[in-house]
Amino acid sequence: MTGVRSHPQTILCIVSFYKGHDFIRECRSQGCRVVLMTREKLRNAEWPLECIDYLIVVPDKSEIEDYIFAANDFSLSNRIDIVVALEEGDVITAARIRAHLAIAGMTTSTARTFRDKLWMRIKAGGAGISQPRATLMLNYQDVGSSCNRSRPPG
Repeated sequence: MTGVRSHPQTILCIVSFYKGHDFIRECRSQGCRVVLMTREKLRNAEWPLECIDYLIVVPDKSEIEDYIFAANDFSLSNRIDIVVALEEGDVITAARIRAHLAIAGMTTSTARTFRDKLWMRIKAGGAGISQPRATLMLNYQDVGSSCNRSRPPG
């Protein structure tokens, strides 16, 4: 295999906020097909339409499953090579779509590191990065002990 693709890569960009223009333009400049998946409220935003091959619109109150269904529906007749979240809030959605469509990339477990503050602390601590003292708010005794060890703010 020579590494030369017989087709341009198709990048599915997930975005819940009006952002990502530079990324979309760069994908186009590198010869990629760009598919934008966004919410209904952003359908008519000033996207760089000259760089977008296809627009997938989901209802404003959509759940992750709605995004997965829309991506799956699109993938039935179009190859998707890469799924990218253009906003932090869409990282887990993108990971779930990748998992559903068996597309390589960040897994759901890894994606949680970007959204879940406890996961962030666990990962950072495991990497040797010092952490300020914190307690999970799940057990009254643990919370009480933590309050006794630390001075309150103020």
